[in-house]
Amino acid sequence: MSSIKYNYDWSKYDTELMKEFNWFLYKVNERSNIQLGYIDDVYENVNRHGKVDYGLQEDVEYFHPTITLDDRMRFIGQEIASLDTSIMNIVGNTFISHFYGGRGVHFLASGEDDVFVDFDRIANEDKEYIQFIRNNLDKATQTNNQFGVQQNYIHQYKQLVETFVVKNIMSQIESFIQ
Repeated sequence: MSSIKYNYDWSKYDTELMKEFNWFLYKVNERSNIQLGYIDDVYENVNRHGKVDYGLQEDVEYFHPTITLDDRMRFIGQEIASLDTSIMNIVGNTFISHFYGGRGVHFLASGEDDVFVDFDRIANEDKEYIQFIRNNLDKATQTNNQFGVQQNYIHQYKQLVETFVVKNIMSQIESFIQ
């Protein structure tokens, strides 16, 4: 018998909830395997009781930890998670990859290929580094990349007084780690 003491009351274990979760994982895996051509079936977005479940539709994106067709998640798993750096750098770069651009957003911000943003320096309020990152992002918005396209769209079509500012990406993530 194990001497490990778990902080969980197993007498209150919700077996129905676990069955729902297991079905969800099964459906995400099934959908991915069909899309990859490993299974020759037709996907149906049904719950474990056979009823339509709109949350399981093919166009609903989920980020299952072991199988995904999403390039951002592959990049995070293959590149960022294995970085030889602090947990804050891993988490910060994961955030910007996931929410702001997948591959490449880090390299636009850092100004160099294969160089990730150093969130430890940002957390330590390295003003010179923060300005360097902001300058790189400002340059990137002027070269018609995805951020430039977003900003141009806002200016041209939305006519908003307050516009999306790319450097706010780093400030927002910076606020999480301070």
